[in-house]
Amino acid sequence: MSSKITIGLIGSSSSLALHALYDKINSIGKGDVVCEHAIFGDAPENWKCRYNLIIDRASHYSSFYRSLMKSAVLSGTYVINNPFWMDADDKFFDYRIATEHGVSVPRTAIIPTKAHPKEFALEPADLHNLAYPLDWEAIFARVGFPAVLKPVTGKNTAGIYVVRNPEEFFTAYDKSGTTTMMLQEFIASGSYVRSFVFGKKKVLTTKYDARESRYIVDHEHLSADLGAAIERDAIKLCELLGYDANCVEFVVRDGKHYAIDFQNPVPDMEPKTITPDYHGFAVSALAEVAVQIALSMSDARQTQLPTRIAGEPVPVAPAKRARRREKPKTAPRKGYVRTRKTTRKFAILGVNTVSSVRAPSIARPLSDYEEPAPAPAPMADPAPQMPTEDEVAKPAAKKKTSAKKKTSAKKKTEKKSAKKKTSARLAAPNATASDDASVGTEKKTAIKKKTEKVEKKKTKASKKSEAKKTAKIASSKKKTSKRVSEKKKP
Repeated sequence: MSSKITIGLIGSSSSLALHALYDKINSIGKGDVVCEHAIFGDAPENWKCRYNLIIDRASHYSSFYRSLMKSAVLSGTYVINNPFWMDADDKFFDYRIATEHGVSVPRTAIIPTKAHPKEFALEPADLHNLAYPLDWEAIFARVGFPAVLKPVTGKNTAGIYVVRNPEEFFTAYDKSGTTTMMLQEFIASGSYVRSFVFGKKKVLTTKYDARESRYIVDHEHLSADLGAAIERDAIKLCELLGYDANCVEFVVRDGKHYAIDFQNPVPDMEPKTITPDYHGFAVSALAEVAVQIALSMSDARQTQLPTRIAGEPVPVAPAKRARRREKPKTAPRKGYVRTRKTTRKFAILGVNTVSSVRAPSIARPLSDYEEPAPAPAPMADPAPQMPTEDEVAKPAAKKKTSAKKKTSAKKKTEKKSAKKKTSARLAAPNATASDDASVGTEKKTAIKKKTEKVEKKKTKASKKSEAKKTAKIASSKKKTSKRVSEKKKP
């Protein structure tokens, strides 16, 4: 087994950033750290990932990669970024984290979905925990207009609407369907800034034109104090979210910055979009972070797995060891009993102790215990008496009646079985009197009657069929005569 550390890359083969990362990591690694384009197929349940570290730039559009990255962490591989955090995050949750730790965000309200999935066939009783109707006026008054209606989860600008009044809001909200949305204050007059953060340390803050969706190379677009505050908050958010690579977007208004989007664990690093200058910084920063983590990391399970899966021991107070009581050298005094967990019988107390019950922790004299109640005296056996003539005759009469009942029951069962046999024979389709010569006269007559009924039914059916045929012939003759007469008419 080789001692080299291997880093795997997953992403699009058309990405220039991915190929640049491949070259940069191999140049920094100097043979000790090797970078490869990872190849994955099917994996068994005991799969072990052979890479020490993986840079994941594909699992956001492939659930197969996401599941595989989780399993890779379980086998000790470090993944950039943590797949468990990428699954757990949503934008409203991230805003809550930011506000809890002093990072300013615009006023935001999460809203219940307009519709619900049809496959669940929900009824009003299933949604009784939702407040209805919502106080829309209070929501609009707190958030204000203009506002942005956007999904809680999602990438890029899909499903985002800028609304300027309640009418525009409801038209956009009706289109959302089963997507959970949130309404957020829209800071229209502000300028936009995007900070690339790698390794929770290296930060590149860029100017961004939101209307034209392009980056502007300007290194003096922020004051020193404002730039330092933005970098500090960007690092704080990445530390809270556990991201080793992220792009945090801020909007600046009146000298104050607000974090508006910081769930970008696969930041765009293509030279066409972020310009060649910023592309070079992003590639070299991510490559350096990956090599540093790969060289210093021992086991990713202790850093990236949830605690319940990683198997970290739960701190428990050490149990006190019970002191062993020495046996007394001399026999105990009269009126006392030893206290220990035992199953022996305390004959003196009249108590049968169970193994799960302890005797009193302090020895007590017998005078403290209540004496057991005395057992009742045994009753004397009555004198034997001779049975009378009536008592002797009763069991004999009972025996006779029981014998009669048994014989009658046997006769009834025999009669029933005989009836069943005869009915089965009569039900046979080819039953005749000659086939059952052993049957009595009554059975023979029954068979004759049945055969006669069958013959009568046959004769009736034949007569009906002949009548139908004659009727058809007569109707056809009438039709032909009519046609002939019609032809003869001038």
